[in-house]
Amino acid sequence: TGINGALGATFYFLLARWLGSFEYGAFSLVTTVVAGVASIVDLGCDQAIVRFVPRYKKNPIAQNQIMKLALEIKIIMGIATAAILTLFARPLSLWVFNQSTLSHLLPLAGLGVLAQLLFTYSTSVSQALEKFRWWSGVLIGTNLTRLIVILTLFGMGVLTSESTVITYILTPTLGFAVTWLVTNRHIWQVKGEWKRVKDFWQFNPGVVAFTIVAVVSSKVDTILTARLIDLSAVGIYALANQVTAILPQLTVAIGAVTSPKFSSFSSSGANLSYTTKALLLSMALAIVTALGLIPIAWIVIHFSGPDYFSAWGPLIPLLVAMMMFLATAHFETALFIIQAVRNSFSIWE
Repeated sequence: TGINGALGATFYFLLARWLGSFEYGAFSLVTTVVAGVASIVDLGCDQAIVRFVPRYKKNPIAQNQIMKLALEIKIIMGIATAAILTLFARPLSLWVFNQSTLSHLLPLAGLGVLAQLLFTYSTSVSQALEKFRWWSGVLIGTNLTRLIVILTLFGMGVLTSESTVITYILTPTLGFAVTWLVTNRHIWQVKGEWKRVKDFWQFNPGVVAFTIVAVVSSKVDTILTARLIDLSAVGIYALANQVTAILPQLTVAIGAVTSPKFSSFSSSGANLSYTTKALLLSMALAIVTALGLIPIAWIVIHFSGPDYFSAWGPLIPLLVAMMMFLATAHFETALFIIQAVRNSFSIWE
């Protein structure tokens, strides 16, 4: 996660310096759309993979059915979303973002949603199968690839918000393709995957509802920034946001290990004991990391140029918010698993 975070930070900080605050703002707004929409239209499939694949560890056919069903849902939702964002690019850019210059980027955002859904499928499957080296390798490999691509584009003099968005889309697709070839390309041979919808139906609605609330609360700030002020200000805000990005990445990294463990518990007592340990670890890590980010933020802001000197304003509250998120996020995972266990016992009775 440290390597992955460093590669991702280098990618974003170089873009901020090279593109300038206006084009960096446009790029950041598109990536916000991709991340937020992909999280919602995923319909909880990533969490369902992590929940149910470990559960059927002794039943490879059931595991493949779960993975195939999740992939089919992702492809259907990704294609539908790409079509909607392409057809309604101009009205959305005006009515939602109040930025007419985004109309040519939203179709690319639609493709980005599909790419993101496929990429998170790869990481969720790796996580559920507890292939953590592969999980981290995919993340590091895609981040390294896109960093190399933008360095090449800059050297060629063709680095723009459009070429950067295209790079942002293509590299997750590459990560999915490589994972597919190595891990589970044979799942298409399994039949009866839609019988597993009942498992998803018991678990996913709560996850989807929580995800919608989380996405709206975490992305609405960027959208409002775009509506109320110009893209240069969005770029400044995005840089401040990016400085704190290592904190949610650490949340994901710890969750990659803890979520399958939570899924393996059959009692609330075992869940509570493990939750206590996870919370103590994440709280300590959140405090140490947040304090260490303050001098790093000073270096980044000055490196990015005078356009970004006002980034200190949003940086401090963002840092506090992300620290709290890391400190408490695993309690949410524990609650989801407890509820899923109770629901399964209730249905069995």
